[in-house]
Parts: sequence; structure tokens; C-alpha cells
Amino acid sequence: MSARPAPPRRNEPAVSCRLLLFVAGDEPNSRLARANLQRLFTEKPVNDHELMVVDVFEDTSRALEHLILVTPTLLRLQPEPEIRVIGNLSDLDTVRSALGLPAPADVGRAT
Repeated sequence: MSARPAPPRRNEPAVSCRLLLFVAGDEPNSRLARANLQRLFTEKPVNDHELMVVDVFEDTSRALEHLILVTPTLLRLQPEPEIRVIGNLSDLDTVRSALGLPAPADVGRAT
């Protein structure tokens, strides 16, 4: 009987929020969605998130896999349940709520 070696341990913290932003090239609403998401994460830095931007013109199969019919679409895969926010993400309160992020007034406030 031989012992199996333990799998290598990663020093990376677990990702608590996994996001996919589906865009259509450099179209105006896609640019705006990227900028709004950047603004959101700049005002409230979130260290334990993973964001991947998928251009549906370059990766159609990924869009089909996730049943993306409209761009831009922000897809929160983790934590479950899966959440979709469709549009240019200009309503930051809605995006914050969907992602479970605190409002700017709540940042730094003890709970």
C-alpha cells in the first residue's frame, strides 16, 4: 500500500466573487460598462474577486455557453445563485446590490 502525495497547496485566498462581463467589442455601451465596473471597484476595492471580460465577437462559444443574448451583460457566477445584470452598468446601486457590495456610505462603517 503506497501513500499518495498530497496535492500542492495554493497560497492564494479563495475567490468569493467570480464575475464575467460580456461585451461587444469596443461599442459605446460596452466601453461604458467596463468604465462603470472599474469605477465601482475603485470606489470600494474588492480584493477577493475575479473578473474576466469576454468579447462576444472574439469568443462566441463562451457567450453561447452562458446563454448571453444581449451585451453588455455582467454575470456573477460565484457566490451562487447566478446573477445577471444587463446593460451598461450605469445604475451602480443596482450593480452593488446584485454583487452584494455595500453602498459607499457603508464602506468603513463597523457592523
